[in-house]
Amino acid sequence: MLEFIKMFGLGIVYTILSPVFLVVFALFAIYSLFNYLACEAINLGGFFLGRKFDEKTSLDKQYLKMKKEEEKTEEIKETIEEKVEKGGDLDA
Repeated sequence: MLEFIKMFGLGIVYTILSPVFLVVFALFAIYSLFNYLACEAINLGGFFLGRKFDEKTSLDKQYLKMKKEEEKTEEIKETIEEKVEKGGDLDA
């Protein structure tokens, strides 16, 4: 009997809350559609005005800087490994 009451109560809760979930989902869908259309309009306007789309952002520049530093570190590491293998002096 307790299981039936529990299931019945959950059914009532779902029935009451389902319209709320549908409204939230509908608002999210409308927002997403508006956001998509706005971004398309901005990019289309930028295209016809001749704006370049391949410009590097600050995040791209930071990534390239980090990648160059990593490459330098790898070169130094390889140089040290070669010197160690040859048994040479690391200070030179």
